[in-house]
Amino acid sequence: MTELYNRVCNVIVGKEISNCKDVIFIFGSPTWNEKKGEPSKSRGNICKGKIQPSDWIEVEYQRRGISQERTIMDGFSIKSNVFSDNNYDSIDIDSMSLFIDIINSQYKSIIVDITLLNIRFLGAFLAVLPYYKWDMLYLCYTEPGEYIEKDEKGTRYFDLKYSTLGFDEIPNLQTEGDNTTDCEWIVFMGFEGGRLGQLEEEASPGRKYVIPVMCIPSMRAEWRNYAIEVNMDFIENLKEHEQLKYVSAVNPFEVFEFLTKEKQNTRLRMKISPVGTKLTVLGSIMYIIENSEDMLLTDNPYQEEENAIDYGESYCYDLTYFIKTVKNKRFVR
Repeated sequence: MTELYNRVCNVIVGKEISNCKDVIFIFGSPTWNEKKGEPSKSRGNICKGKIQPSDWIEVEYQRRGISQERTIMDGFSIKSNVFSDNNYDSIDIDSMSLFIDIINSQYKSIIVDITLLNIRFLGAFLAVLPYYKWDMLYLCYTEPGEYIEKDEKGTRYFDLKYSTLGFDEIPNLQTEGDNTTDCEWIVFMGFEGGRLGQLEEEASPGRKYVIPVMCIPSMRAEWRNYAIEVNMDFIENLKEHEQLKYVSAVNPFEVFEFLTKEKQNTRLRMKISPVGTKLTVLGSIMYIIENSEDMLLTDNPYQEEENAIDYGESYCYDLTYFIKTVKNKRFVR
């Protein structure tokens, strides 16, 4: 793919786009904050409130357990003001295609609020979009204003996802090729340093070296120091040539370009662990869609409670050029 230039814009652009024909808005369901029928005050509703779409689909990710083969069983349900409510028993190519078939038959432009979308759903969904013709694809996201801190025996910490499902690959983004060859591990560090230990163990087979990446600027100035602090054990064990690198915390295109250039500098396959912001997850997914020999190595975190007290800035990302040119080689359609 040719270089992806910066396509970050104000969320007001999303409002202007939503006034066009054939546009539908898709967002994740913040079910944990619904009380007695009252509307949720979650930051997952901020973009919808600002854009005010006429047509929308609300997605609820559903985890259904772990199989005997240690694979994650999950699905999703939808509510909409234009389509019938529906349940899908998986997020693989077949179920996701059924869902997108319905959308694409009526709409050629979509806006997706990724703020509260589960990353397994987000990856499986974006991986299938290139098989369809779209006029426009915009994604939006709302920053947290302040994360909820926890305190355990005098130690303050952020627990942003509360639990993980394990190391099963995201459907529709599975790695192709030889998984036993040497690799480099690229890890985008966040606020949950405890997750890195298990991820490092999973990354170890064939790993030659680590590319540690810090996301800057933090959405709040003091958070950068916190990210260094919670990852200090990991940082101190890096080798001399494994120098800390930096990418934007709010620009998935920069993450995409970083990974693309890193691939050009190495002959190794890459294992990529986006433990940082949701937007580093998005940039990593964008890269993995096209590069099926590399791996998105995640512990599949999921969120069951609100993790932010307030909300910050909202952004829109124009992925129209990306979705019209990217090729996912995993499937033939």
